Amino acid sequence: MFWHRGSGATSKIVAAALQYGHYATIAIAVIVVELALVSAVALVNGRHFGWLAAGAEVLVLPALCLSVLRLRTLKVDSRNL
Repeated sequence: MFWHRGSGATSKIVAAALQYGHYATIAIAVIVVELALVSAVALVNGRHFGWLAAGAEVLVLPALCLSVLRLRTLKVDSRNL
């Protein structure tokens, strides 16, 4: 399993990650924006759902950051090969 430490990803997995990584990052960014809008509207209207959306936002933001960092790392590593 390539996601465990100490084991490397095959060239096919790296190629696929480089090819489709942008789409995954865009999808996560869309989720971040959507949750931000939902939580803003719900909090303004005084609904309790806004706090749930804000909590989900706290979980999704690090996922977006990790996705961007991993994609950048893959790009740099693939150039060094």
